[in-house]
Amino acid sequence: MLERALRHSPSAMASRRFTRSLRHLADVLDLPFVVFRSDGRAVYWNRAAEVLFGYYRQPGLGPTQDADFDPDDVFGVLGAAEGPFSLLIPSQDGERYYEAAVLALEPTDIAAIARVVTLHDQTNLVRSDRALRETADRLRAVGLAALDAIFIVAPGGLIQFSNRAAETIFGWSAVDMTDRRLDELLAPDPADPTWAGFRSDWVSEASAALFSEIHLLPARRRDGSRLEIELSLSSFRAREGMAALAIVRDVTERVAHEHTLREAEARWQFALEGGGDGVWDWNVRTGATYFGPRYKAMLGYGEDEFDNSFDGFIGHVHPDDHPRIRTRLAEYFDGEAPNYSCDFRMRTRDGSYRWIHARGLITERDAEGRPQRLVGTHRDVTEARQAGDALQRQLAETLRLNMRLEEAQVQLVQSEKLAAIGQLAAGVAHEMNTPLGFVSSNFGSLERYVRQLLDVLEAYRAADIDASAGGPQIEAARAAYRAADIAYLREDLPALFAETRDGLERVQRIVRNLKDFSRVGDQEWQFADLHQGLESTLNILRNEIKHKAEVVREYGELPEVWCVPSLLNQVFLNLLANAAQAIVETGTITIRTRSADGRVSIAISDSGCGIPRQNLGKIFAPFFTTKPSGKGTGLGLSLVHDIVAKHGGQVTVESEPGIGSTFTLHLPVSSLIGGQAGQSEAA
Repeated sequence: MLERALRHSPSAMASRRFTRSLRHLADVLDLPFVVFRSDGRAVYWNRAAEVLFGYYRQPGLGPTQDADFDPDDVFGVLGAAEGPFSLLIPSQDGERYYEAAVLALEPTDIAAIARVVTLHDQTNLVRSDRALRETADRLRAVGLAALDAIFIVAPGGLIQFSNRAAETIFGWSAVDMTDRRLDELLAPDPADPTWAGFRSDWVSEASAALFSEIHLLPARRRDGSRLEIELSLSSFRAREGMAALAIVRDVTERVAHEHTLREAEARWQFALEGGGDGVWDWNVRTGATYFGPRYKAMLGYGEDEFDNSFDGFIGHVHPDDHPRIRTRLAEYFDGEAPNYSCDFRMRTRDGSYRWIHARGLITERDAEGRPQRLVGTHRDVTEARQAGDALQRQLAETLRLNMRLEEAQVQLVQSEKLAAIGQLAAGVAHEMNTPLGFVSSNFGSLERYVRQLLDVLEAYRAADIDASAGGPQIEAARAAYRAADIAYLREDLPALFAETRDGLERVQRIVRNLKDFSRVGDQEWQFADLHQGLESTLNILRNEIKHKAEVVREYGELPEVWCVPSLLNQVFLNLLANAAQAIVETGTITIRTRSADGRVSIAISDSGCGIPRQNLGKIFAPFFTTKPSGKGTGLGLSLVHDIVAKHGGQVTVESEPGIGSTFTLHLPVSSLIGGQAGQSEAA
């Protein structure tokens, strides 16, 4: 219209009214345009151009606002244009794209107008085209990077596009796969029934059965090898009609693993149920539970007589056992136990209860680590529980008998102690009489000395009263002082007191040793000094030994030993008394102590008559003795063996007739109370 007006206007066009009308028409147009003279000078632009360029229409007034470009530069470009071209102009909402159309005019007598340039805004079209290209590039990149095969299938069922993964999985090139049917390309056999639904015009029909699920299908590669695939389909509308996007995943390894797993589960269930265990699989979240055939059968129920749920299970458990089950489950779920393990009673079909031992492991957890699935077994342990109860009763009876046996042993040890004390009574009495004798003698001397001192003191007291007289009392006091022999008393009294103190201490030591040795029922375990026990025993046997043997002590460094001191003192007494009795006239008793590797050894040797070889294997037997009748009970060495064994040790003996014997005790420094059984060896 503008072109026609400019080319064919009548001569009246020069009138102002026509010009104003034309300019008014131009201003209401949304299409920016600029009118140029033949010299390239812009003589007019409409309001749309003014908005675009931000420039007043009146030449010389400058821009209407701050512009991102110089309009004069743009006008210069537009004025020199000879044909259509594209123009990129900055704006507040980003760059805008325009197509410029040039209308060339022949100058007239009215106006020297050479051309009109119109600007068509193509911004939205350019931006849409760019976004489409970017989307296409992204989709192409996703398709190329995807590990799954991707196909685009046209409405007619022919493949239009395949990605690089499709080439890798199936061995065909993209060119080879284009324009072929999906079932023709992938089906292992043209007549394979699993691909039947893909032989019709399935894309256009958009069958709900095909597009609403994932299909597990057999397939083949270009080289003829077979594989298992998962095929998922989605439809979309194309220009030619409905098309389909097919995503194919190679699941050959997964299917093989699942097959292997099913076989392993079948073998596992067969093995467990063949061994008498029932299998269960509990969905913790839903409560649904699978019970193997053996599970219900061992309780006498049929398949339909037992609800397949956790509630169905707990409903058959004895009510008293519910808390135990829930506690064990909570401990396992909270990580306090390595697995679920619990014993409880379950009601059978006839109403009786059987003891069940259940074990289980978590096989699935959710993203937060909460248990989702628990798999395990249960086993009927009723007979085992009954046998265990019987065993417990038998054990309790055994413990009762052992306690009685220990009590009898304690009494036996005490009897042996008393017997030994009775046999040693004469020697002990002699040992006590010697210090008591000189204590008594010293007491007589002390009595006489004290009387003399008292006489002197009394004489001096009387002299002090009668000091003014000065006569016979003073002289009597001096005579009493001389008679008391004070110088001698000063010398003799300290020795008398020391000798008396030594005698009393010897008596006290003998009494203390006898008390320690004969302590009744003292079975307290403690760490003790064995050297002190040996010395205490030697003190008791002093009179028995001193006239027959010299005692040689070869003591090593011994740690304190965990023991019952009174029992080991009994061992020392028996061995030292036997050593003294084995020496006919005079000889030597040697005591050697050593410590190494957490054990101590105490060897007691004598130079006596020795033990015949044929008796070495019998000496620790109860009531065996080679002494004359009435000289021994035959229990001494038997007690030695039992006491050492109770301390987790051993006692060995070496003997040569006519040369002597050596008994060696081997004891752990720290042993369990009632420790490992000791052994006796004869060498």
